[in-house]
Amino acid sequence: MLLDAGADRNARNSDGQTPYQFAVLYGQTDVAALLRVPEINDALSPEDAFVAACARGDREGAMMRLSATPDIVQRLSEKQLKLLPNLAEQGNSAAVKTMVEAGWPIDVRGGDWDASALNFAVYRGDVEMTEFLLSHGTDWRQKHGFGGNARGTLAYGSKNNGEEFEQGDWPGYAKALILHGMPVPADEYEFSEDVTEYFERLRGAAEAT
Repeated sequence: MLLDAGADRNARNSDGQTPYQFAVLYGQTDVAALLRVPEINDALSPEDAFVAACARGDREGAMMRLSATPDIVQRLSEKQLKLLPNLAEQGNSAAVKTMVEAGWPIDVRGGDWDASALNFAVYRGDVEMTEFLLSHGTDWRQKHGFGGNARGTLAYGSKNNGEEFEQGDWPGYAKALILHGMPVPADEYEFSEDVTEYFERLRGAAEAT
């Protein structure tokens, strides 16, 4: 609709990116195809081309570029690195997995509230992404922009995000955190009923032993 109304497909934002470049860096392949002008858009830098492969979940393409340029992750800008939490915030599991496997710094912070990918996975109740990140070494104690960590994110998400993220499995996330070293939270933390019941069972089992 915007293009039909005369919008400039090659307008640049404050980072000098065209809409096409922005689309490929966020893995929006359909939008990128609509915006592509070959003689202008195909000249991505090696770093942008690597990021674009990761963002669309193209593990083979990303690893090929990583093999050709082993230090390419170290050459990425701060904004490029923040795409990991940004895409986690959007629920793009394929991109998150590809980036982590390509050597992205896993605890880099970004997104709307300056948080790690783990915090966004927890906020969404995305157990699969949560377990993947924990199994690849992310730290549940990593702070986010509001000063808390994934334990607080679980408390907020489990109580408030059921309608927004219907697939949310906050008890499953709580179990994943416990299995990766988080102690059972003190009673003053408020969680959803199902998460509270899970933690109470753990406390009861500990007292019984």
